[in-house]
Amino acid sequence: MKSNELLKTIGFNINKIRRDKGIKGETLGKELGITKAAVSNIENGLVDCKISVLHRIAAFLDTDLPVFFEESGSVNIKEEQLSDYREQLKKQIRIIDLLVCRIEFLNEQIECMRMEKAG
Repeated sequence: MKSNELLKTIGFNINKIRRDKGIKGETLGKELGITKAAVSNIENGLVDCKISVLHRIAAFLDTDLPVFFEESGSVNIKEEQLSDYREQLKKQIRIIDLLVCRIEFLNEQIECMRMEKAG
């Protein structure tokens, strides 16, 4: 992997993990003692930062440093996060099922009213 590709991979992974955790770039910058723009430069692969900075970022994001070096799309999510996502999806599916039932019920009501009106 070329140096600039590696920087982009590292930056992409930092950005993805930060966003997935709902952390703003400005917040990460304050933690590191750098500006939001500097965080953006790291995340866009424009800056070759020291390993010590990457280590501090990993610690703040509560992730393992090697995750930053994984190819795009292969960022590991911890099992507890997957479990949370599954629960959220289950709740959303239940809501959708209830809405579908409600729509079916309302369609039946409309059809009954049409039949009464026609009959």
